[in-house]
Amino acid sequence: MEKIELLDKQGNPIYEKEYEDITKFNMMALVKEAKAELDPDVFKKFSPRFSIKKINNKRLFPVAIRRVMAVEDDPTTLKSIIFQITANGHYVEGYPFVEDALAVYKRSPFRFELILTDNMMPHGESGSALAKKIKDENEAVKIYIISGNTSTIDKDVFDHGVDGIISKPLDLLSLNNILDNINGT
Repeated sequence: MEKIELLDKQGNPIYEKEYEDITKFNMMALVKEAKAELDPDVFKKFSPRFSIKKINNKRLFPVAIRRVMAVEDDPTTLKSIIFQITANGHYVEGYPFVEDALAVYKRSPFRFELILTDNMMPHGESGSALAKKIKDENEAVKIYIISGNTSTIDKDVFDHGVDGIISKPLDLLSLNNILDNINGT
């Protein structure tokens, strides 16, 4: 029997469930179940962004669920990025065009903690131009350029506020390190 706990913002357990077969675990189903069973005032104290899930006191998922925006013009690559990030317990929204991503970002500038963007976009602006516009509004958000050929990226992207460069295909260990270390958590 394996136990999973949902924790409040202070790290106190507010809901737990035991699973005989941990492969049947589904985070979204667990959150919906908790919401249905808990007092609404207790559930309001739960924030997936600050939750920690435990199995026998070992960390199964990231310390904090991060909100990520992925901007990639290739649909197959975008789907792969979304799959890799969500499979590791994070929330991600994907956009094929810089203009669409920027419009969403401007509506809610503190919604995302990490932006992953391809630099070379065939239509409209580049990923580094997106980085500059976003950093002009919110310097705290982390922005990484993702590229299949990192040697062709001009180092001046760092002048546009880019925090780093990740090569494609995404290295999950590197990506998880970036996600785990946002804001020092």
